[in-house]
Amino acid sequence: VLRHGGMAMRFTRDDGDLSTEEGIQKLWLWIQLYEPRHIWLAPECKLYGKCSNLNMSRSLEDFDRIVHERRLNRGHLSLCNDIFLHQVSLTRHAHREQPNESCMTSQPELYNMVSGTFLSCLDMYRLGRLKLPQQKKYLRTRTNFQTSCGYVHHHLHDKRCLNDREHETIQGSIKTHGRRTNVSAYAV
Repeated sequence: VLRHGGMAMRFTRDDGDLSTEEGIQKLWLWIQLYEPRHIWLAPECKLYGKCSNLNMSRSLEDFDRIVHERRLNRGHLSLCNDIFLHQVSLTRHAHREQPNESCMTSQPELYNMVSGTFLSCLDMYRLGRLKLPQQKKYLRTRTNFQTSCGYVHHHLHDKRCLNDREHETIQGSIKTHGRRTNVSAYAV
């Protein structure tokens, strides 16, 4: 947005920890102060992604651990839903992104957001030409977006892979600048 001359702000972990009341209050303060027309939500996906779902089937201990962590994460999902309700009550917009394989959409804490938005599915490389450093292949990164904005839905929906090039998988790690980095770090 900034590169294209627009205005945008980002609330990160450095700005506030959303697992604390203080962090949540700071986020709401920003929303009240800046009155953004669009809020882009990107809740952490690791508890709801393909790997977590696979890990849940490995053992009862893993299943119980992930279910427990999901319970602890309910407040964050409720916050996303509350932000959505706030935005649409003021005829503003909210958007949420998650990997295509995520089961976050089925969580009851997001009921209003899921039922009140358009679902858009796309492969991120079609928009951002995502690549790993010094690699020729693109990262496909199929992503789902829930959006309250018909315009955004129209421009994002169904921008899927045309199967016109090879893709890197988003697994493992690569060495860049003398350090190992998870490939998933480049998929955003």
